[in-house]
Amino acid sequence: MFNTTAICQNRSNEQDVFTGSKSLGVYAGITKTPQRTVRTEADNEGFVLSWILSGTGRFSSMEGEFVIKAPCVCIRRPNRKYFLELNYGEENFRLYLRVSESIYELLCKMNPQLDCLTPVIPFEYDEAIYRQFKGLIKQMQEKPKERYFELSSDFLSLLFKLSKLTPENEKSGLERAKAMLEEPSERKSLAEIAGECGYSISNFRKKFMKAYNISPSKYRIEYRIGLAKEALKAEHSVSAVAEMLCYTDVYTFSHQFSSVTGMSPREYRRKEGLNNKKGAVR
Repeated sequence: MFNTTAICQNRSNEQDVFTGSKSLGVYAGITKTPQRTVRTEADNEGFVLSWILSGTGRFSSMEGEFVIKAPCVCIRRPNRKYFLELNYGEENFRLYLRVSESIYELLCKMNPQLDCLTPVIPFEYDEAIYRQFKGLIKQMQEKPKERYFELSSDFLSLLFKLSKLTPENEKSGLERAKAMLEEPSERKSLAEIAGECGYSISNFRKKFMKAYNISPSKYRIEYRIGLAKEALKAEHSVSAVAEMLCYTDVYTFSHQFSSVTGMSPREYRRKEGLNNKKGAVR
């Protein structure tokens, strides 16, 4: 399990770092402070992605209210109202990337999903990504500003990894969410699934409906009932099917099955059994 105290102790010698180019509109930094920190859209910082490794707080925006609890990534976008607060008296340790509004618009053209991400994304500590971050900052400090273009691939790689939009993922966010909805043992809520796949719940519903022509909640139920039908056709008992599909009890399974199909699981099983016998006679 992630231990934020251990990470802070291991990074106790870290110093605040800020580097970048105003003319190019790209920045990176590390900050560690016990002070209360507040940021709003009035600060006009462009697009900021913060990897928060210790500390707690809250984030409010048009997408909703979010609790900040390390480790996580917090995203602030230009031209949107938001309120970020990190609590006083805790070691707020975070790494961040910042780009100007014009560069953010270019990034959204490269990957439109960047503009739809939920503002707070759980993101466990990863030593390799931490080293990559430190390496990028060191190169930005050492290279002349006119040669920053040589670091663009490293900068983008880090940004997309931390936003969970890295092309290294084998499946898109929607495909991953769809696979989670298809797993009977998956007990996460739609909001939790959306967040893990990089969406706000409203954008997730909208994009899922557009991609698959069905809402995520309805897809989850109908896929599960489809599995139940196949199991009942194979002459498994109703209680066995309910257990296989991880329903809390037979009553819940029967009620949901009846709501979708218009008949109880026992009626469906009996009907399919009769159909199978007729087919055998023919």
